[in-house]
Order: sequence, then C-alpha cells, then structure tokens
Amino acid sequence: MIRYFKSVVFWLFFITSTIFLSIILSLHSLITKPANKFGYFLVAFFSKILLLISSIPVEISGKENVGEEQAKRGLIIAANHSSFLDFFVLQANLPAGVKFVVWGKGFNMPFLKSIYKNLDYIGVGRREDVVSSSLKLYNALKQGDKLVIFSKPAMQKETDFQFDENIVRLSETSKTEILPIAIRNSQGVLPFSKFLLNPGKVEVIIGTPRFFPSVEELRNVILELRQAPLE
Repeated sequence: MIRYFKSVVFWLFFITSTIFLSIILSLHSLITKPANKFGYFLVAFFSKILLLISSIPVEISGKENVGEEQAKRGLIIAANHSSFLDFFVLQANLPAGVKFVVWGKGFNMPFLKSIYKNLDYIGVGRREDVVSSSLKLYNALKQGDKLVIFSKPAMQKETDFQFDENIVRLSETSKTEILPIAIRNSQGVLPFSKFLLNPGKVEVIIGTPRFFPSVEELRNVILELRQAPLE
C-alpha cells in the first residue's frame, strides 16, 4: 500500500509541478530573458521536493569536480541513462545553470516545451540534421555553457547504456572536456515504462573532466565509476 501511495504522490506532484513551472516561467520570461537564475533555482527546488516527498534518497560523490574551477568554461557532462528519474536526480544536485540536451520532440509537448524553452535547453532529434544539431551544441559550449548529454536509454540492464559517437567528436571540435557521471540504481527505483516506485536509493558518482579518445573509453570509465564506493 505504501508503495502505491508513494507512486501516486510522485506522479501527481510531477504533473502539477510541471504545469505550475510552465506557467510561472512563461510569466517570468515576460520580465526577463530565458535561462535566468530564478528559473534554474525553481526547477532544481521542485526536483528536490519531488525526490523528497517520494522518499527517494540520493547520495552523491565527487560534486567538487563540477564546482568553481569549471565555472567560466564550457563542459560536456555525460551520464548513463536508465530511468525517468535521472533528469530529476541531476537537476537537483548539479550546479545552477547546467543545461540539458533533450530530444526535440519534448519541445512539442504541452507545458514541457515552455519549461525547456525558458531554461534555454537544447533540443536535438533523430529527424534533425546532424550538422545543425552539432552546431547548436558547439556554439553553446563555446559560450561557456555546461551541457548534460545522456547516453541512449538502457531499457533492460542499467549497464547496457551506449553513447552516440558524436559526443566525442563534439568534445574534440569544441576543445571541451567531458565530465563522466555514473548514476546507480535509478532503474531499480523506477524502470522505464513503469508506474510504481520501488524502495531504494539512487547514487551518483561524478568523475573528473578529461578528453576521451572514443565513446568506448567514455563508457568504460563510467562503468568503473559505477563500481566505485561513495566517498
């Protein structure tokens, strides 16, 4: 019964907060430009509340690797992706101003498109020209943005994630380091295409930024981080 209750609370809060944030950010954008500190704070705050009221504890290690030292330069943040929770976990724990790269179809969904637009998130999609998508990301990095790029969704096992090879190419052309992040047990708490939450905590291990010769090397480093103990 508790499991059902927590799951209902999670989805109801997600829906209502999405509608609320969409309205508030749209009104706020009439006063000031998109991608403002208020918007980032608000979305991070609601992400933390969502995890809290759903009793989903998050433990994080290596947060200093995305701190003040990286404040004035662009950064690619690469994370494995195996659950709907991953966005909220990172949104609640990464520094304000981090932008997410999302599938372009999200910009066509009610309410979500308003949030994405006002936070200046970048949409890419399978139907979009690869050159056009790469140029958007390249320009954002050159402006000093920090972009979260998830792996392709791992639907079966949490370790089955794969990155698009363009992430390494983008790093090379923009001369931007990649910060690897391992998310552990988000799939165990909420698998894709499931409604009910499972008890458990989510762990996030943040590595150190570097250049990677291939997506295989990036994947191997994240797999190693997944095995590392939390500090």
